Amino acid sequence: MYCPRCGCELSNEQDRVVCHHGNMELTKILEERLREVYVLKLRKSQDIQFSFKVGGKWFCPQCGIETLEEDGYIHCPNCKISMNEFISMLVEIHYHQPVDL
Repeated sequence: MYCPRCGCELSNEQDRVVCHHGNMELTKILEERLREVYVLKLRKSQDIQFSFKVGGKWFCPQCGIETLEEDGYIHCPNCKISMNEFISMLVEIHYHQPVDL
């Protein structure tokens, strides 16, 4: 999987998932939800439409490419999966240091 904040490959270390570029460790619940949608394909992401612009750069955890924000959805231009259900957890709980790639 790729980091939704910077697009770098996430590392699996000692039963945890980490983005070394942003010094960010995923909580178990976020890791499980991302795996369900992007790796195991057990379910589709929840289609929660935002009524506001989120802004910033976001990256697809499956493809590692920058997402698009259109009509209240943040989605991957390649796989088309919406990231909306994950945005609040990423903003509120998962601090990612700024990186220049």
